[in-house]
Amino acid sequence: MRYLLTSALVISLSLLVILIRSLSNSDFISSDTFQLLLKINLAFVVLLFIFIALQVYRLFKEVKKEVTGSRLTLRLVISYSIMIIVPLMVLYFVSVNFLTKSIESWFNVRVESALESGLNIGQKTLDILRKDVAQNLLPSSMAVHRLLTHLPLQPCSAPANVALHSSLFSCSAAVRGRSSFRCKPE
Repeated sequence: MRYLLTSALVISLSLLVILIRSLSNSDFISSDTFQLLLKINLAFVVLLFIFIALQVYRLFKEVKKEVTGSRLTLRLVISYSIMIIVPLMVLYFVSVNFLTKSIESWFNVRVESALESGLNIGQKTLDILRKDVAQNLLPSSMAVHRLLTHLPLQPCSAPANVALHSSLFSCSAAVRGRSSFRCKPE
C-alpha cells in the first residue's frame, strides 16, 4: 500500500509540474494533450480523496474495535486536519476576495472614465503631431521637387555610394532611382 501511495504521489506531482509548465508556455503542449493531462490530474485528485476516505474509514473501524493507539491516532488526525484546513480556508477566502475586488475595480466607472480620457488625449496628440509633420514636410517636399525637376543633369564622377555621403542631395539620379548617376553642375 505504501509503494502504491508513493508511486501515485510521484506521478501526480510530475503531472502537476507538466500542467503548470503548459499553462505558462502554450507552445509546450498542444490543446488536446493539455485536456488529456487535465483529466489525468483530476483522476489523481479523485483517487487521492478516495484513499483519504478509506484511511479515515479504517481509522474509525479501529476506534470501534478499541485497537491500542487508535484514539491517539484519531486525535492527531483531527488536530492536523484543523491545523491544515483553517489556514487554507483563510488563505482561500482572502485570495478570492482580493481577486474579486481587483477585477471589479477594472470595471469601475472612475477607472473607465480615466481610460477614456487617456485615449482621447492620445488621439488628440497624434492628430496634432500629424498636422505638425504635414506642415513641416510640405515646404521641404516642394523644395526637393523643385530642385530635382529644374536641375540640368550631366554625368557624375562620384562613386556609387554617393547616397551615403553628404552629397546625397547633389545627385538627383540617386533620389529618382536611375542607374546612371548625374550630378548638378558646381
